[in-house]
Amino acid sequence: MALDGDELVGWLTIRHSTVPLVAHWETLHHVQTRTSRRGQGIGSALLSGARAIARDDMGLEQLHLALRAGEGLETFYGRLG
Repeated sequence: MALDGDELVGWLTIRHSTVPLVAHWETLHHVQTRTSRRGQGIGSALLSGARAIARDDMGLEQLHLALRAGEGLETFYGRLG
């Protein structure tokens, strides 16, 4: 979660799979920020935090993400790798 004081301004989930074959990767779901707060680096901070947690706390090698095409999201996520 991304908080500004007590206000929830963004969130995401990392979906955990119990299938041993894919135990080294997980999928990001519901990467969302409050519409009025977009363009302030909240989404980038969420993804940076998720990458650190996935690597350091969960021992993952990969994170997967699917997105809705045509919404301008490709550029945003492409910048973040």
